[in-house]
Amino acid sequence: AEYYFLKAIEKNPEEPRFYYALGTAYWKSGLKEKASDTYLKSCELFLKKDLPFDAYCAALNGVRTDPHNKEARIAFAEIAIMREKYDSAIVHLQIAHMLAPEDKKVIKLLEGFGFSI
Repeated sequence: AEYYFLKAIEKNPEEPRFYYALGTAYWKSGLKEKASDTYLKSCELFLKKDLPFDAYCAALNGVRTDPHNKEARIAFAEIAIMREKYDSAIVHLQIAHMLAPEDKKVIKLLEGFGFSI
């Protein structure tokens, strides 16, 4: 699946649904961090094209499916930030911090909201 979605992205790098599908393939393969980054790219393109938020829904489903998954929490928080849903982002970042207190990305994002870690 990865090969075909990467080929599709190569031919049309601005199509958010290709990134969304690739993220889902990564997620199902257990590559949670890669999935998180790919969903984020998908969301950026969905926002740019003013399309429905499939990546947001995917990140939310990732959190619901595995609430103790740090990468799912980070993806959801980053997408929430893009959507200017800051309260939601903070909650998910705080949970991600509890799951992985030393994660530099989480610390940086929380510090951006004024939290001192």
